[in-house]
Amino acid sequence: SLVHIAFACDPTQLFTLGPVISSVLSATASPHRIRFHIFTARDALTDASVQLNCYSRAIPFIWELHEFSKDMIRANITVHSRKEWRLQNAFNYARFYFAEILSDVQKVVYLDTDIIVKGDICRLHDANLRSSSTSVIAAVKRSVPLGSLLNFSNAAVKSSGLREKMHSFNAGVLLIDLESWRRKRITSTVETWLKMNSVSKLYSHGSQPPLLLVFGDSFESIPSHWNVDGVGYKKGLRASVLNEARVLHWSGQSKPWCR
Repeated sequence: SLVHIAFACDPTQLFTLGPVISSVLSATASPHRIRFHIFTARDALTDASVQLNCYSRAIPFIWELHEFSKDMIRANITVHSRKEWRLQNAFNYARFYFAEILSDVQKVVYLDTDIIVKGDICRLHDANLRSSSTSVIAAVKRSVPLGSLLNFSNAAVKSSGLREKMHSFNAGVLLIDLESWRRKRITSTVETWLKMNSVSKLYSHGSQPPLLLVFGDSFESIPSHWNVDGVGYKKGLRASVLNEARVLHWSGQSKPWCR
């Protein structure tokens, strides 16, 4: 069966696709199973096609381009933190609409483009969100509690049923059961939280808090080596952790291409 992998990036970040796609293909024993879906702006589709054709000459792979724009988001994007202006980028929100755009896909692996994959992504895909699972998403659990990411002094957050000490997750590596997402109308629920945050402060940051509000700790946990985040800025990342990582994630503002 095919393994669908999705990326979303604005025109200025298309160059980041080469390394991550190459790393996915180099690390898997089943490159023939992989189909890449790239979401970008209409005016970047031609450039993206040229780049992907160049990459696929070196390492053949199947890919498909999808247009995405801020106009497709049926809610206002509100980031209350001035320091995190970059999180207003509309392409951070594209994953909320995969279930609609990839209407014939059952399960997708979403990857941020600021990562390098060292493990077989097909194994990650096959081992999680199986037919017996009741979860809609699978992600790496983080020690950061929800109380650090959501505004529990807000009445809507307080009455959501979530608890401040619940573990969060990093959505830079995210498996999504799109059939369950569609059936449970998750996009509509996410949009409700987005609209509420534009009226009163539910959270400060961008596209991850709405997912936390929807799922809380109701997600399938995958091993931590599938998303070793904080590379580039976290101090104290042990060499053993980096060596054993299946995914290295340059989360935060310190990206390799910014040096």
